Amino acid sequence: MTAPPDTIATIGLVLQAVTVLLAASSAYYIWRQLRAVVYSGQANLSERLASQSIEIIQLIASDSNLYDYFYNRKPLLNEEVIRSKVLCYAEIVANFLEHVFLQRDGLPTASREAWLRYVLDHYRSSKVVGDFVESHREWYASVFVDYVETSPSDDAVRGMETVG
Repeated sequence: MTAPPDTIATIGLVLQAVTVLLAASSAYYIWRQLRAVVYSGQANLSERLASQSIEIIQLIASDSNLYDYFYNRKPLLNEEVIRSKVLCYAEIVANFLEHVFLQRDGLPTASREAWLRYVLDHYRSSKVVGDFVESHREWYASVFVDYVETSPSDDAVRGMETVG
């Protein structure tokens, strides 16, 4: 006994529809998994940057003579002991600010603007960091140097969210 051609065609169409539905649901599941991985990666990046920031703040807080160099634009003095320490910390801060800036595309959208403001605010509140970057421009990505040297306001932060 053989099935009529119309029945075979109908069964074929039903099987194709089931296959398409299974493929679509698989694609949707994969998309959701990838989205979760991206969000997780962004959250991890933001958390690592926050932890590194805290470590740097703890370094600066460990010596009461350092605060004004990094938060109140105090110029570098010629006292050899403090000068070496301030220059080392200026390099640490400058490297961190560049790292944050270069990681901006991997940050959660909700916090990206805040991190970019953080970069500008910390760069601008420390004469020693600005002087260090200026003295060692070739050590830093030109897009970072251009950003910290030419951003006129918070409006510039919003414009840099996707600059590559």
